[in-house]
Amino acid sequence: MQKNERFFNTVGAINPKDHYFIPHRLDWNQLTDFIKKKYYFVLHAPRQSGKTTAIIEFVKHLNQEGTYKAIYVSTESSHCFIQNTKETEKAILGQFYHQISIFLPREKKALQYLKEILDKQVPSENEVYNFLRFWAEHSKNPLILFLDEFDGLIGDSLITLLKQFRTGYTNLRWLGYPEQELAKLLW
Repeated sequence: MQKNERFFNTVGAINPKDHYFIPHRLDWNQLTDFIKKKYYFVLHAPRQSGKTTAIIEFVKHLNQEGTYKAIYVSTESSHCFIQNTKETEKAILGQFYHQISIFLPREKKALQYLKEILDKQVPSENEVYNFLRFWAEHSKNPLILFLDEFDGLIGDSLITLLKQFRTGYTNLRWLGYPEQELAKLLW
């Protein structure tokens, strides 16, 4: 391939240096507004249209701004553990470790916590919830989490993760955290 000869990639991850890509495909102002309002959102678009690349670009932008700590995590590695919730959690936590080392390598406490969990042969129940709570409590900035391929989870694996995310939200509200602390702890 000649230098700067880009093309439409339809078979794998998009690399903006090699493939045509629409930069800022997402409306960053709208997403920032969603984050400030503590909304969640779902991004739907055709395969190979640049969703993941756009999210990663936005994560980098959020981290450079310094108001939030944002990471992108793919759940794809856990799709094969349909009914094995502990292996699902271990795979997701492995992704957290990998992505934090890439996007937020200075998060030494979070990385150490994850390393200790991942070194266990069998993780405890609710490890994703426990990790996110630990990280939020030790973070000066609110955490923003982008989950990719979450719709590929099914069965017990899906249910256990959904319950942990919901529990994280509702328990913190019930514990009576002041609103500014609650905003920091809502992942």
